[in-house]
Amino acid sequence: MKTGVVTAADLARSVLAVPPLARHADLTLDPDANRALIRYLETGDYARAEALRAAYLPLENLRDELSPIRVLHEAVRLAGIADTGPMLPQLTNIPASLHPRIAAAAKALLAHDRALP
Repeated sequence: MKTGVVTAADLARSVLAVPPLARHADLTLDPDANRALIRYLETGDYARAEALRAAYLPLENLRDELSPIRVLHEAVRLAGIADTGPMLPQLTNIPASLHPRIAAAAKALLAHDRALP
């Protein structure tokens, strides 16, 4: 396994290896931004892909650190997209003490995604 910094070119190789119908909006709160990222990777526009990817990192790092599902659940709520309600019984909500970090990352990403052309 390769270690170190992941570049947009590395991301392109991994994303483009996935069949198109299997690609989904896992990286973002806005599917249009995810489609833009894939388009940049498909066309080899790695500079734009890297710039777009950088906006995702704060929230994605929290998902890696805490819990992918639980952080995304709270991010949707804390960004004001939808009231996601409580987690299902198999999971618990992220502690309120972590909400400010998630809210900041989610709101910044949502603002970024909404500003995309």
